[in-house]
Amino acid sequence: MERTPELDTHLRPLEEGLADLPELKCTAEGAVRLRNGNPGMVLAATVEYGDEAWASYDGKAVAVGIYKAGELHPSRVFVQ
Repeated sequence: MERTPELDTHLRPLEEGLADLPELKCTAEGAVRLRNGNPGMVLAATVEYGDEAWASYDGKAVAVGIYKAGELHPSRVFVQ
């Protein structure tokens, strides 16, 4: 399909699709590491070791992965 303003009205933000997973805020350095496919430092709130979660930086999704000891180990990285 051709990208048109009409088509854009049907698109939803990526973060909305991740609502069922816990969100972890990441540091600037953590975001860079995650975007390169490496584990990155996150600020954990209510997740435990081995939980699946997603990381955000400045309100934008960076990656989905598994939380382990203060880092998110990415399984999927988002480029925005």
